[in-house]
Amino acid sequence: MKLSMRPWKGLGVRIALSILVEELECTYKRLEDPTLSNDELLPRARGRRQAARRPLFLGLTNPHAGSMVESIIDEKDEELYPPQDIPEGSSHAQHTPEVLEDYPMSYGSFPWDMSQYSLEDYFEGLDGDLLFQDLGSGTPSSGTGPDLVFDTLTFCSARIVDSLDRFYKSTHGPNSSGGCITSVGDPAFDMAAIQQILSADNLKSHLAAFFRWTNVVLPTVHRPTFDLDVADPALVLSMYLCGSLYRHPRPTPERQACYDLVEEYVFRRLEEAVDRQKSLATPVWKNEELVALMQAAMSTYTHLWLMSTPKPRKRSRNVRLPALLAAIRTLGFNKLRHVVPTDVALDWEDWASLESCIRVANFTCYLDWQQSGVFHWPPLSSIYEIMCDMPCIKELWVAKTADEFHQLLALDAGASLQRGLTVRFCIEGMLSDDWARTHLARLRTVTVADCCLLVTALHGVALAATLNCMFPFVAPKLHRATTRWRELWDDAVTRIDKEALKKSGMVGQSPAIWFVVRWLIERLAKDGGAGLEYFDSVGHDSVEVLHRLFRENRDNYHYNQAVRVGDRIECAGQGGWDPKTGEIPEDINAQIDQAFKNVELALKDAGGKGWSQVYRVNTYHIPLDGEALGAMVGNMKKYMPDHQPIWTCVGVTRLGEEAMRVEIEVVAHDPEGSAAKTSA
Repeated sequence: MKLSMRPWKGLGVRIALSILVEELECTYKRLEDPTLSNDELLPRARGRRQAARRPLFLGLTNPHAGSMVESIIDEKDEELYPPQDIPEGSSHAQHTPEVLEDYPMSYGSFPWDMSQYSLEDYFEGLDGDLLFQDLGSGTPSSGTGPDLVFDTLTFCSARIVDSLDRFYKSTHGPNSSGGCITSVGDPAFDMAAIQQILSADNLKSHLAAFFRWTNVVLPTVHRPTFDLDVADPALVLSMYLCGSLYRHPRPTPERQACYDLVEEYVFRRLEEAVDRQKSLATPVWKNEELVALMQAAMSTYTHLWLMSTPKPRKRSRNVRLPALLAAIRTLGFNKLRHVVPTDVALDWEDWASLESCIRVANFTCYLDWQQSGVFHWPPLSSIYEIMCDMPCIKELWVAKTADEFHQLLALDAGASLQRGLTVRFCIEGMLSDDWARTHLARLRTVTVADCCLLVTALHGVALAATLNCMFPFVAPKLHRATTRWRELWDDAVTRIDKEALKKSGMVGQSPAIWFVVRWLIERLAKDGGAGLEYFDSVGHDSVEVLHRLFRENRDNYHYNQAVRVGDRIECAGQGGWDPKTGEIPEDINAQIDQAFKNVELALKDAGGKGWSQVYRVNTYHIPLDGEALGAMVGNMKKYMPDHQPIWTCVGVTRLGEEAMRVEIEVVAHDPEGSAAKTSA
């Protein structure tokens, strides 16, 4: 038996389910139309705390929302964002969809403080950079004072409107080339309306929303070197689009026409820039226009696929993502690596540009795998081709000056810049039979942000295997990979401050994503996903299918406490709760006795024979003392009189429910049951 002490350990299936459907006290619904408010100065961001609490994934997949973020964000804090905008008459009023009732759960709340948020609290905690939070501070390029801020914004507004106007004339004028695939040119398009939509005030609110939300979840724009005075119009416009997800999630016809024009403008310019780069000897990261256009294309694609309208989403998948991935491959973004020069000082701005390219490659694939998982589509990118560095550590990315950046590099002689980690290396390692010898040393350096990228990549691998009829052959390795991912996360999370993790956007929700991925793998291994609508077809037009999957499996998931993988049965962590009432006794010995009974029940429910087949036992205790060990040994002798399993005993500080004092997870070997299932 191995004794060790470490912080709180992961949950069993019964408790972890609450990640999907956090215990609710009331209903959740799509946010009200901001135009229906009687108080235009009401700070909605603060008022949301008294609203109904919404579970994470049910909120993200709310089919009645205008976008996947509408149900969790209603950015209407007028102290930060002025209300000026294009006048929108009653003809554009939006209806309020039906309220979706949520059902009460019998499960406890997900126990990590970092994830025990309503969706409103979660996004309110994001550690975003409010670009113009204080009007007296100005922008980095325009000195100080509110007048100079709006001089910068007014100038930027004029630049981007002029660029769009010239582009529109080139594509729709008498001598235009044409070829637009969006609705540009429809009756709703009006350059006067475009000027109002892209006014200085609206730029301020939308760009601030971008830096506060999007650039935290997908940090591709390097804030310390971003200069609004000279920023490429395409990049500014794409940032505006992402900001609109939080400001105008249900666009009017005028706004949609503007968004369509921006989309065409960005991708048309990207195509031309990629063609020009082919004949240049300049490294791609030194081509400022090209880097900005790649960032713009990724942000535009992000905006498209998060919208709930099927047509733009399909266009994002069938047209825009392939174009973006083709550019990444053509330009070699997927193979870029950092090198620390030994003879000269590393140029900070060159580094930031190269790092931006690396992030575009990584996050584009991340979005591909994420979108594929949501809509059950085959991924368009592969793990094999992602050989560029993973995004650098946050400290380097947010360093505000070149001096601060170089000081950080000097602390470890540049090791933090050359970690030797790629998505391909990490996934190969987690799937490897020899990961401890060839991969683990480097994998131990992954950050929580790396883990967020990697768990989504694992989902992409599982999805590709399923859709290519390979899943039965790789299921055991995929399941093992999720266990290894959890070990890496548990280690990485000890190296980050809890408050910082709360403010890290979806990074902090990685265990929730992990749980969904692991559940899907276990369900596919059990019966191929039989009876689940999500697996019935390839490609769904709406998030509604995934939404129903989460809702339907919430109520019956406690029947899947153990899952067969080949000739093994893996049993999720079992506590000392009564399987019928859910009550947990206060006495530690009684909890341990009941936990052993629950393990026996779960193993037999999965087709096994119970404790007689168990060869590995992991137990987690509060506290780990002689009384607990005595009760454990007594039960092991009772349930396994003829053999002795491998036993790892861990003292922890917290378990899935407040009253829990023990959690037992086991692995059993059941070749007879596996053979019977195969012959049947």
